[in-house]
Order: sequence, then C-alpha cells, then structure tokens
Amino acid sequence: MKKIGWYGLAILILISFYVIGSVIIDNEVILPRLTSIFKYIKGIKGRTLLINVGNTIGKTILTYLLSVVISLILAVIASNEKRRLIIKPWMSIIKTVPTIAILLILIIAIGNEKTVYVLPSLVIMPVLYENFLDQMINVDQKYREVATVYRFDLKKKLKYLYYYPLLERLLLSLKQTFGLCLKVIVMAEVIAQVKQGIGVMMRKENLNIETSGVFAWTLILIIIIIIIDYLLEFSTKKLLKWKCYDGN
Repeated sequence: MKKIGWYGLAILILISFYVIGSVIIDNEVILPRLTSIFKYIKGIKGRTLLINVGNTIGKTILTYLLSVVISLILAVIASNEKRRLIIKPWMSIIKTVPTIAILLILIIAIGNEKTVYVLPSLVIMPVLYENFLDQMINVDQKYREVATVYRFDLKKKLKYLYYYPLLERLLLSLKQTFGLCLKVIVMAEVIAQVKQGIGVMMRKENLNIETSGVFAWTLILIIIIIIIDYLLEFSTKKLLKWKCYDGN
C-alpha cells in the first residue's frame, strides 16, 4: 500500500505541474489544458479507439515474438566462440546506427507497412540476444554439477540448464524491452505513415494542429504502457516462483 501511495503522490505532483504550466502558458496549441485533453478523449469513438489501439498492440506482440525467436536462434548459434565473433560485428552495427537512420533506410528498402514490424525488432533484438547469450554461456556451475552427479539425460539437461534459466531471463527482459518495442512501433507509425495505429492518430492530429489530440493519444499510450508494465511485473513474480522447482 505504501508503494501505491507514493506512486499516487508522484502522479498528483506531475498533474499539478502540468496544470500550473498550462495556466501560465495559456496557449492551447503549445500546452492544452487537461479539460481539453479529456474532452478530446471523451469524443473518441469506441470503434476508432479499439481499432487503433488494437492495431498497435497487435503489431507489438507479433514483432516481439518474432524478435524473441530470432534472438534465441542467434544466441544458440553464438554459443560457439568462433560463430560468436561472426555475429558480434552485426549486433554492434545495429546497436550503434541511429534508429531514425534505420527507419528511413527501411522505408526506402521494404516500404512503410513492413518497416513498422522490422524496425522495433532491430532495436530490441540486440538486448534480447545479449541476455540469452549471457545466460547460455554462463550456466550456473552448481547446476552443471548437479546434472553430472545425478546423471541427467539430455532432456533433463536441456530443461534445467537452459530452458528454465532462459525462460527466467526472458521474463526479466520483458519489462525492459516490451515497452520499448511498443514506443518504437508508435514512432514508426508516425513517420512511416501507415494506415492504422496510435501513431497514425498522433500524426493526423498534429497535421490538424490539434495539440489536445496529440496529448490525448500520448496519454492513452502512457496508460497502456503502465498497465502492461504492471501485468508483466505481476506475471513475472508469479511465474518465477516455480522456476526450476516443478518436481519433474
């Protein structure tokens, strides 16, 4: 309860600063009042909200799953030191090239719609890859010893030395990367000018100089991310309780 209280206090302070700022600036185009933002949200049709939010979240889930699969495959390949040296430069390039540069190149190379899926993968894949790889090449020695002493067969070795530890690492990485994936997708939607999504609505209201609309969709996005973060944290705590202790 104490955490919720402090969290609520922080939000209240943030809202207070915003209200004061909007009164001082007194310009709806630069910093719209909260009443204008809530009025805009109230005016959004349910169908419009569901289609655009659902579209963006759907893209995020699909992109994230694709990134996990590719990262895991690359980590398995890179578990060998020689193959790791081949993959390393590519990962370094992906991490160092500015996101906006990758976005513009992808739009030219593969088109607007595909860019929204590929760009977030390239952003979060190096993080997932490094997490998986670190877990695979640094398997806890005590688990290796247990596997040797009790003469685990291949199935049990894969299960306890790799499957559970990798699952744990993935769950811990979710909070770190899922929200980032969602934000990159919204950015890509804005710039790539796709058909549907939260980013599309932000761009539309920006072109119409409807700043309250931009703030409204931003607020919707923030609420979505907060809910997802909470669900991920709750799920992670529940799932990690059983970790390797399922008794099989």
